[in-house]
Amino acid sequence: NKRMGLGMNGLKCLSEEDLKRSIDQKRKEMFRVASIRGISNIETVKSSKELDILILYYQKYFMN
Repeated sequence: NKRMGLGMNGLKCLSEEDLKRSIDQKRKEMFRVASIRGISNIETVKSSKELDILILYYQKYFMN
């Protein structure tokens, strides 16, 4: 997901639905990478951290 390179500031322009889609895509990517390379592979860990950022942003700005 190219948006991840923008950091938290890049996420501010996303609507709630776009953010949910990004979370879903990142989750699928993480599972795909993990199934191929293993759960401790650097790519899997990177995807997991990126997913964490998306989820935390969603919780902070879209959950009350």
